[in-house]
Amino acid sequence: MRDDSPDVRHTGDVVTVGVTDSGRSGGTPSATAAGAECERGRGLLITDALAGRWGTRRAGGGLTVWAEVAVGAAADVSVGAG
Repeated sequence: MRDDSPDVRHTGDVVTVGVTDSGRSGGTPSATAAGAECERGRGLLITDALAGRWGTRRAGGGLTVWAEVAVGAAADVSVGAG
């Protein structure tokens, strides 16, 4: 996913971020737990926790992972006493 700069768009109360790679991996990414010793594989778990929606799409030989995050009035933020 490091092949390109992210595409960031702000529309109303939603920020959409998309990152496209060259599609060399061939598989479709999923939000699965990485092993404790793994140095990779946590990005989609974090995305899944923060985004209201996310997904993938293939186009032009590459794979884009996109996520929508609510901001402003649409954000449902819970702050615990800590």
